[in-house]
Amino acid sequence: MNRFENVTKPVMWFMALLLAALVAGCGGGGGDPILGSSGNAALAPTVTGVAPVPNAVGVGVNNTIITANFSEPMNPITGAATFTVTCVAPCVQPTAPIVSLDATNTIATFASAANLGYVTEYTATITGATSIATGLPLAAPYVWKFTTGVAPDTAKPRVTATVPVTTTPGVLPAPGVATAGVATNTLVTATFNEAMAPATIISPATSFTLTCAAGTTPGPCLNPSPAGTVSYDVPTRRATFALTPPGTLLEDGKTYTATITTAATDIAGNALAGDAAFPLVANDYVWTFITVAAAPAVPVTVVPPTKPVAGATLVCPSTNIQATFSVPMAPVTTATFLVTEQLAPFTVVQAASVALDGTSTIATFTPLNPLVDGTAYTATIKGDPLANGSGVEDLAIPANTMTSGDYTWNFTAGPATGICLPPVNPGALATFGVASFSGITNTGATTVNGDVVIDTGLTCNGVAVGVANDFGANCNAGANTITNFAGDSVITQTYPDTTTADSVMVALLAKWNSISPAGVPLATVLGCGTIGSAGGAGAGIGCAGNSTLPPGAYISASNSTIDVTGNLTLDGGGNADATWIFQAPSALNVNVGSQIILIGGAKASNVWWFVGSSATLFTNSIFNGNILASASITMQNLATSCGRLLSGAEGAGGFVFDTNVVSVPGHANAPFGCE
Repeated sequence: MNRFENVTKPVMWFMALLLAALVAGCGGGGGDPILGSSGNAALAPTVTGVAPVPNAVGVGVNNTIITANFSEPMNPITGAATFTVTCVAPCVQPTAPIVSLDATNTIATFASAANLGYVTEYTATITGATSIATGLPLAAPYVWKFTTGVAPDTAKPRVTATVPVTTTPGVLPAPGVATAGVATNTLVTATFNEAMAPATIISPATSFTLTCAAGTTPGPCLNPSPAGTVSYDVPTRRATFALTPPGTLLEDGKTYTATITTAATDIAGNALAGDAAFPLVANDYVWTFITVAAAPAVPVTVVPPTKPVAGATLVCPSTNIQATFSVPMAPVTTATFLVTEQLAPFTVVQAASVALDGTSTIATFTPLNPLVDGTAYTATIKGDPLANGSGVEDLAIPANTMTSGDYTWNFTAGPATGICLPPVNPGALATFGVASFSGITNTGATTVNGDVVIDTGLTCNGVAVGVANDFGANCNAGANTITNFAGDSVITQTYPDTTTADSVMVALLAKWNSISPAGVPLATVLGCGTIGSAGGAGAGIGCAGNSTLPPGAYISASNSTIDVTGNLTLDGGGNADATWIFQAPSALNVNVGSQIILIGGAKASNVWWFVGSSATLFTNSIFNGNILASASITMQNLATSCGRLLSGAEGAGGFVFDTNVVSVPGHANAPFGCE
């Protein structure tokens, strides 16, 4: 929370920075402190996180609550201040939206009265919102996008971490085993696995409560049901229970029970599933702990190395910035974790979010837009004691701060090529395992873990598919069955409506173009027409003697077909965001028994193949990655794919199965390791 309460404190903060700029480097990184283009630039309020997160895909159509967390309390969002959510017509616009602020004035909520549209990209924009303390507006509009899926969100939210830590969660009236040794000056928090509806958690809501029972210290609790206020942090998905009045400690030697009830819901309205043994049932989350004397004050420190490390160059523009703390922290915001250009005019990098991990010790600053190639940046963790507690704080009562002052470090962004190729956002295609323009042919028992779109040739084995979310009589039973699972859909021109299937195919064409040679130019030329460990001879890129490839964009040697024979290995080098784009302006053939192997953190979700005509996965081939083909895709007997296989981008071509498995990476029913 921003604690600038009057004009004096902002001036003191800026003067402290100016003084620090004249002395030797501070903190661990030795970089220059952050200076705005004017004395007030760094004091403008910011958005610290939103839900759904930027570029989220497969968002439930019933996620009608869109939220944004500010770095400080804000004035009502009316008049010149706006919060809008729109889509490009024709589409389903939000219905009768209501914009409001929570009781702390730090979380804005946009609520639609009806569900959003299927497979639709929405753009949310916040502009003109002003700080209560300073009257300053956001320095720039905050704009982000998210894309809905083909179904509502029915998953119940879960509690994933608590402070004090949960030894054994329970269900009232029989809570689990109590956690011992909890200092009385500890804040009580709970972190959820998905975005929650703030109004169901934040005071005056009563879904998060704390009670006290007699313990080792003689006598009953002075406050059996201690009063407290509950706050919620959108980017961290964490609720905090703080005793009132502020500064009140827990009682020593007592047993406390913390409860989060089913009144707490996610942004789709699903009630909490607190009992891990029954994740489909709404129930409370309950944990107990036993207190001991207050822990002594210990200054907060940043534990090197940072990400990127101090002095790093050629940093991927798509990177996020991280700092690790010595203790669990209270929410870290854009007021206390800043990234700016190192040179004048010291432009501030706009954050998509600043969030803590499940341990509350690692803070991640995710830029809203990629960093600029060749630009030097300074990251700052605010801990300046001259600002009277305006820096980061831990979860103690009273909070401990960084008494050593600000922690800063510098790094320089590099080009977005090679190992810095940014991940491809599947957008509206996220949930689809298979796409076909001219229908589907299937032989044997095939499984699709994901949604399917068939548009416009609505047939499977030559017979019309069902009109209500299935593959039809010839592919829905018997020897040639295609199996999908609950929650997966078969989208056609008749289901779920007459427009969604068309919109998916339009999105497919747009994404196909975006990874084409025109969309991603200057790709590295492969050394052989046939790549892989049994491909062309020699040490050319992708050839038999060089068949392990780092991240990057690659194009076929002949600017036509790519053949894969043997093993083609993709090495992420430890980078979970490592991305590959392969361009085959003609065909793609993955030959009999050949494999795409992923190592070093590489993920199938980050491997993309542009195919200018048709693709064939031959018998027993094992494919990892996403194929976007102009025309048809054929899978021969027992070929498998961890990755989307989407055909018909240019309005031609069908899909052929022969006893296969296709999985959207990360799908609940995908094979282990398919992500």
